[in-house]
Amino acid sequence: MNLTKEQQIVVDYAKQATSNELILIDSVAGSGKTTLLKAIAEELGASPGLYLAYNKAIATESSKKFPKNIDCRTTHSLAYRAVVIPLKLKVGFFGPKQVDDRIPYKDKHLLSEDIREFCLSRFLEYEDYAEEYGRTNTELANKYLTFMATGVIECSHDFYLKMFHKMLVQNKINQTPYNLIMLDEAGDLNEVTLEIFKHLTGRIKVAVGDPHQNIYTFNYTINCFEQLAGQGTTFKLSKSFRVPDYIAEPIERFCKKYLNPDMQFKGISENIPNTVKTRGYISRTNAGLISKIIELNQERTPYGLVRKAQEIFKLPLMIAGLKYQGKIYDPAYKHIQDDVDDWYENKDNLRVSYNSVLLYLRSKYDDDLGLKQAVNLVIKYGKPGIFSAYAEAKKHENTKQDFMLLTAHSSKGLEFDEVILATDMNNSVDVVLQNLNDIPDYEINIAEKESLNLYYVACTRALVRLRNASHLIGV
Repeated sequence: MNLTKEQQIVVDYAKQATSNELILIDSVAGSGKTTLLKAIAEELGASPGLYLAYNKAIATESSKKFPKNIDCRTTHSLAYRAVVIPLKLKVGFFGPKQVDDRIPYKDKHLLSEDIREFCLSRFLEYEDYAEEYGRTNTELANKYLTFMATGVIECSHDFYLKMFHKMLVQNKINQTPYNLIMLDEAGDLNEVTLEIFKHLTGRIKVAVGDPHQNIYTFNYTINCFEQLAGQGTTFKLSKSFRVPDYIAEPIERFCKKYLNPDMQFKGISENIPNTVKTRGYISRTNAGLISKIIELNQERTPYGLVRKAQEIFKLPLMIAGLKYQGKIYDPAYKHIQDDVDDWYENKDNLRVSYNSVLLYLRSKYDDDLGLKQAVNLVIKYGKPGIFSAYAEAKKHENTKQDFMLLTAHSSKGLEFDEVILATDMNNSVDVVLQNLNDIPDYEINIAEKESLNLYYVACTRALVRLRNASHLIGV
């Protein structure tokens, strides 16, 4: 295979690497990560190796590309085999319904979220996690962690991942002594996955990913390049084989200005397609996607959906279905039923201040962007309009259309000849830049950093043409 100079340098280094070598590969979008990892695996020969993928689909696809001596798995499959099967654990779901203590539902929800966050963290014991984040529910949390560990209740997938982490540290796992361990998507993974990678037995370890594709922080993901800084040898892959240079150049300027002044992002200048066969409309939010779906439904324009309509319409459908003394099944929003009942019962003259329950909810949850947007959609299109749009959208699931609708989060790993950014993509960056311009020495927070990363991810899906990327103009 023909490797770039940057790729060949990494392969040569891996070839002469000694024991306990950590190689970090900071690779931009479309830079040929799989090609490089395959070359490393082939160069190191037939000794057993392990490739850790982000999800099962990637692991399955990768097994067709890598040499037969490379075991392609997810960390969950490793943990399941080493923990769940020998300990005969029951795997299922852990949430508020599994908490049988007589405490308010809100506290049950917070407890289940704390347990999930702990399981995905770097901590081995809940006490240490609780001290770090100021939690006071240690006794109750340990009770349910013990229930899961002993099979009293079903354990979550996050829990047996944490069990695997602890057992690795305690040398209770009979490990395969791998010659090579490769960790993909290292720029966007959970702390527990990084800890597992660090404690697996391997002569050479390679972590590859794009730090600027860290876009799932709401799922407690981290950029492991920051965590591993100074612990290994870092290489950079700056050339994208996906993006043409006339799109790559403004992307690089955007990243240099707002994400990393040392960022390099080079595109291709030869063999660029000149026709557009596939198009992707990328929105920042589900609400933005729903507005586009309604527009296309009215125009009778064909389109396809990358995700299920039920996932996209989840919140607006919940809001449209609200009624007095009704029932909300989503544990994250179950408490809203109390607010609905309060409004109908006119406590504290709520119906005088807000002439509809939707206006009351929009005011009360002004800081919850997703909920607020869902309420606005129901106010704008009406309940029948939301139900009708959802029914029509279901007909467009999994259709092989030339025009696909998706959010920036679900665009990761995909590519289209033409990418059209929704207005809310630009609006989300506007908010970040406004703070940078208005507040001296302003430091971007995690949520704002994710908005900038999402913009980068969305723009780097384009193979031929990029439309409505207003923040790439003039940077």
